[in-house]
Amino acid sequence: MTTKVLRIGSYNIWHAGRVKEDVGAIGRYLSAHRLDLVGLQEVDVGTTRMNGIDTLAVIAKAGGYPFYAFTKAFDFGGGGYGTAILSRYPILDAQTVPLYSANLEPRAFCHAVIDLGDRTLDFFNTHLSNEEHEIRLMQMAQLAEATSACESFVLTGDFNTACLADFAALQNARTVNPNLFPTYYPDHCAIDHIFLSQNLFCTEVCMPQTELSDHYPILVEIRVP
Repeated sequence: MTTKVLRIGSYNIWHAGRVKEDVGAIGRYLSAHRLDLVGLQEVDVGTTRMNGIDTLAVIAKAGGYPFYAFTKAFDFGGGGYGTAILSRYPILDAQTVPLYSANLEPRAFCHAVIDLGDRTLDFFNTHLSNEEHEIRLMQMAQLAEATSACESFVLTGDFNTACLADFAALQNARTVNPNLFPTYYPDHCAIDHIFLSQNLFCTEVCMPQTELSDHYPILVEIRVP
């Protein structure tokens, strides 16, 4: 098999609240950066604050992503709130896995299997708790266990921490954003990450600035052997 090059992004879109009159702007923005796979956080589907719009479907259509999966963390405003995956490649399977959240806001992650044609890639996307440090560490441990059985995987998400020591459980992966890019710009902190399994190679990483959300996206180009 020849090495495959993929462009991947992670983006907290703040429920598309800043582009409420033109939700498709997010999809067009992602497409302009030639992204093949994207993990989105803070996604509304059918909520009253977004006038009942399926924001994920609108973003996917505008960006030219024929495959997508929604991971509902909890019911909200007559619809659902959670995370999502956009893909230019077929999604063979997508499972929603609840994360331990105690009595705090429910959290979850998605484990999707992406069909790259001559191989598959395990793709994870999540949004961890912001309320308590110990809860986040337990959630990290769950992610470490889920990814441990995967040979090649990508993990995207808003991890709500810039402390690299918090990622100790993810010994089988490395982040492309070791406090290089302050993705949450109101507080100027690097809380959005893309983790790669040790056999994947990063050739480019960047954080293009945009006012479509209160976060900037983190983008990476990788080689899959």
